[in-house]
Amino acid sequence: MQTRFCFIRHGKTEYNINKLIQGRLDNPLTEEGKNDALIVADLIKEYNLEFDVIISSPLSRAYDTAVIVRNAINHNHLDIIKCEYFIERDFGEADGKEINDLNYQKVLNDDFIGMEKSYDICKRTKSGLDYLLEKYKGKRILVVCHSHVIKSLFMQFDENVKFNSTFGHHSINLINFTNEDDVFENCKFNINKK
Repeated sequence: MQTRFCFIRHGKTEYNINKLIQGRLDNPLTEEGKNDALIVADLIKEYNLEFDVIISSPLSRAYDTAVIVRNAINHNHLDIIKCEYFIERDFGEADGKEINDLNYQKVLNDDFIGMEKSYDICKRTKSGLDYLLEKYKGKRILVVCHSHVIKSLFMQFDENVKFNSTFGHHSINLINFTNEDDVFENCKFNINKK
């Protein structure tokens, strides 16, 4: 038996639509963002994915996405567990700034004051993954979180993933481990419609 993870990104907020860095600003989902969650729920059903545990970032855009997805895939019997390990990256003084070439490069270079450094977010999210592997060994786990959280995790398992990779609002991202000493088995990212 495996421990299986499915990571999805929250639905869109006004900041996403307006191409602004939002980090830990707690912006709500837009109507489009709620629809994003339903699209991902349909994708989960298309791939016949079932879950034993649902984890969410504590930010409302992730938690509300988790609620919509849970209800749409008929997993209402599961509680949604908020987990600080999977909160979005702290972008420091970059929060609220436009996502343009200059600001994007500064993020990639860890150049904003108060920003959680690339090494630190990778360490945090790996600790979160290790925590879930220990607590929910052999389970199927849905994690609803954020773009940089997903990137920081998948960078550790796939050399093709970088912080400038795109992880869309309408995709699922899978990581599997065997139960023998939690050995990494495989990952697939940005899975869309068949």
